[in-house]
Amino acid sequence: MDFKSATNNYPQHDSHISPPCNFTGNNLSPITDHTKVSFDGAWLVVLCSASLGVIRKIVDGHFGGWLAEKKIVSSALCAEAEAALLGISMARDLGDCKVIFKSDSKILISSINGNMGSGAWTILPLIREIRRRSSFFDYVEWRWIPHN
Repeated sequence: MDFKSATNNYPQHDSHISPPCNFTGNNLSPITDHTKVSFDGAWLVVLCSASLGVIRKIVDGHFGGWLAEKKIVSSALCAEAEAALLGISMARDLGDCKVIFKSDSKILISSINGNMGSGAWTILPLIREIRRRSSFFDYVEWRWIPHN
């Protein structure tokens, strides 16, 4: 599938509101029937343009899909947050109930998990939206994965 068809057929913002599920935040207990969604955003300061990417791995660790999108954003942190929202939309649209989201943005993950002292005040509306959409899953975990 090419980039254009992947992004044109996939809604970035889902307006359908599902009933809330139990939000477990950063509970690190092991779960066996989960999906892992890794996301990343890359920001080009000169154009204020971002490339967003999402990769999904299903329960048995096999590749479960990908998504890429371009967006105009104001910062690198904003690009990371938009990539998180894209990952949430993808997981919801594909019917995932238990999801572990992974990112290399320590500030974003810390902020989602409740530490707003990490300097993410500029994207507070996006953090609130990420938290709101996270509540639609039966189980959700946000993990920071350090860059190697």
